[in-house]
Amino acid sequence: MRSMSEEGHRRRLRRDFLTGEGAAREDAAVLELILSYAIPSADVSLLAGSLLARFGTLAGVLQADFDTLCRIDGVKAYTATLLKLIHWLRQTSQEGITMPFQAGQRELFSSLYGTGPQGGEEPFVGKERRRPAASKGPVMESAARTPPGLFRRSLLRETVEIASLLPQTDSIEGIKAFLQSHLQANSPETRTRYAHTIARCLFPAGTPDRALLQFARHFSGRQELRDACFQRFLKAQPLMQETCLEVFLPVFPNGSLTRYRLWSYLEERFPGANGVKECTLAIVETLAAAGLATTDLKEVKLTPRPLLLPSFAFLLHGEFPTLGTYPNTQLEENPTLRAMFWPPQDIRPALFALQSNGLLADVGETDSVEQFTIQYTQEEAVEKLSQATS
Repeated sequence: MRSMSEEGHRRRLRRDFLTGEGAAREDAAVLELILSYAIPSADVSLLAGSLLARFGTLAGVLQADFDTLCRIDGVKAYTATLLKLIHWLRQTSQEGITMPFQAGQRELFSSLYGTGPQGGEEPFVGKERRRPAASKGPVMESAARTPPGLFRRSLLRETVEIASLLPQTDSIEGIKAFLQSHLQANSPETRTRYAHTIARCLFPAGTPDRALLQFARHFSGRQELRDACFQRFLKAQPLMQETCLEVFLPVFPNGSLTRYRLWSYLEERFPGANGVKECTLAIVETLAAAGLATTDLKEVKLTPRPLLLPSFAFLLHGEFPTLGTYPNTQLEENPTLRAMFWPPQDIRPALFALQSNGLLADVGETDSVEQFTIQYTQEEAVEKLSQATS
C-alpha cells in the first residue's frame, strides 16, 4: 500500500509534467512518471535511476530490447511492454505512419495478463498451472479452431519414452495400434489422438522405417534417441524448425529469451489465432524434452551440448538419403542441422570421425571445395552404428 508521501509525490510528477514546471520533463522525471503507471504500488524512483544508469537516456531505455529490459531487476513483462509501446508510438508519430488495428492485439493487454497491471503481473504464457483444459488436446486441432502450422502439444517426451518399445513393422496402422494400447491416457479417444500425434512425429513421411526403429532400440534412454526424435519432430512440425532458426538460434549458445518473446513471435505469425498460447507452451516443452533447454516460468535458456557422433550420423544420412558426394556447404546450411543447436565448429571433425569409422566413403577437398561422400542408406548406417557401439 502506498504511503501518503509517495501518493503526493506521484501527483506532483503528473502535475509538474502537465504544467512543464522545473525539471518535470527531464529524462529522470519522465521515466519515473511512466513507471508509476506500470507499477502503481511501489516506489519507482530507484528503478528509474537504474534504467538510466544502464541505458544512458530515456531514449536509450525505450529503444532497449524487450528481453534485455526484462532482465533488469524490478522490470517485469508488463513494464517492458509499456516502454516498448511508447517507443513504438514515438517512432510512428515521427515517421507519419498509421498502423491499423489487428485482431488479437487486445490480448497483449487483456487475456495475456490476468486482471491487468496490478503489480506488473507476468504473462499468461509463463504460467502452466493456469493452462486451459482445452490445451490438453492433441497436437493438431481441427482447422476451424487452430490454423495450419500451430500445434497445441508436442508429446515429444512421451515419444522418446515409448520409441524404443515400438514393434519392428512396416505398417503405420500397426504402430498406431501399439501406441493406443500402451499410452497412459484416461480415454480411448485421447489415446487415439496421441497415437496419431506420436506416429506422425516419428514417421512424418507416413511410413515406419527400420532406421528409426532400430536406432531407438539401440539408444534407448540416451540423448542420441532424444536427438533423433527431435530431428523427426522438426520434419513433422515445420513451425518448430522455423522458430528454432528465427527465434532461438540468434541467442545461441549461451543466451536466453523470455516466453513472452516467443509468444510475440507466434502472435505476429498468426495474429489473433486460437492456440498461440498453447503453441508457445508446446515449443518450450519440446525444447526441454529434447534436452536442448532449461526453462522456468519466465525464460527459456538454451543448453549448449556436445555433438554426439551417432546422432550426427543419423541426421546426416537422413538429410542426404541419396548416395553420392556433397559439398560441406550444403550440410552447414542445412536448416534441420542448424536447428539441432550443435556447435558449428564440431561439424567438420565429426565428418572426419565418421570417415575413420567407415560410415563415410570420403571426406576431403576437390578444387578447393570441401566435400563428403555418402556410401550407405540411413538404415545401413544405423546397422553399422549398432554394431560399432554394441
